[in-house]
Amino acid sequence: MRMKTIKQTKWNQSNLQDPAMLKQYRTCLHNRLIGKEVQQDIEGEWTQIKEVIIETANEVIQTQATSNRNEWWDKSCNNVTKE
Repeated sequence: MRMKTIKQTKWNQSNLQDPAMLKQYRTCLHNRLIGKEVQQDIEGEWTQIKEVIIETANEVIQTQATSNRNEWWDKSCNNVTKE
């Protein structure tokens, strides 16, 4: 039985090499974390922090373009295997 793979988001780390982009990310993250209400339980607190980090990264850093790992595999190969 084959297990499904979980697709992970890869952040565009090269954007963080730019000092202006890094400062924008830090500022945005700080402002969002300051504005959040403190949770009573640790799980709720962690979930809230995690969501803020992911939202900020999506907005400021953005994701890295994915590359096809099987460049030789194309639509014709896929069609042949389905037949």
